[in-house]
Amino acid sequence: MKKSLAIILAAATFYSSAAFAKTEGNYFGINILHVSASHKYRVADLTDSSRGKFDDSAIGFGASYKHAFNFGKTFLAPELFFDKLGTVARDNTNQAAVAQQPSSMELQYRYGAKLNLGYDLEDNLAAYVTAGTANVGFQYNSEAAASGTNGLKSNSTFGYLYGLGVTYKANKDVGLNLEYNKQTIESKISNAGNGTNRLRSNIGVFKVGAVFAF
Repeated sequence: MKKSLAIILAAATFYSSAAFAKTEGNYFGINILHVSASHKYRVADLTDSSRGKFDDSAIGFGASYKHAFNFGKTFLAPELFFDKLGTVARDNTNQAAVAQQPSSMELQYRYGAKLNLGYDLEDNLAAYVTAGTANVGFQYNSEAAASGTNGLKSNSTFGYLYGLGVTYKANKDVGLNLEYNKQTIESKISNAGNGTNRLRSNIGVFKVGAVFAF
């Protein structure tokens, strides 16, 4: 009797674990992005103490790969990703101003790694929080129409990100993923007036995508 009970309990434990292992395994994702970007700058030299802010939003796309490890209903999923951002924020108030002030900031792409910590709410529905880091590539211009100067710079910098998401699986192979994450990057860039601009960029990304298990 005791032996039979032990077998039943072991089988029940295994079944319970397997029933909620829906997020386990390898996944490839293709995403459509809505990207919002807000940039604040300060000219850090002796000739200009300007401060300003300019914003933009754009539609982008991305791809990702992750592998999920299940622990009962909880899972950990390390993820690698690439996003094409495409925002071009312009400060149209200073086109006749001194060359130290920025006139545009374009966020081109980002790639990085993050860790998803999630919970299987149902066999086909999971929620998770995420945190990681990404390298953001950008192009920055400080130009003044009045002087004809141009300070076009390309660079990249790392910043931390965090967010949350949900995944719904239509079947064992295909699902829908929704995620929102935020990232902040800071950079120091020499400008067309031989000074230095300090920029702080806040990036918000909403992702809608298809995920494929393999």
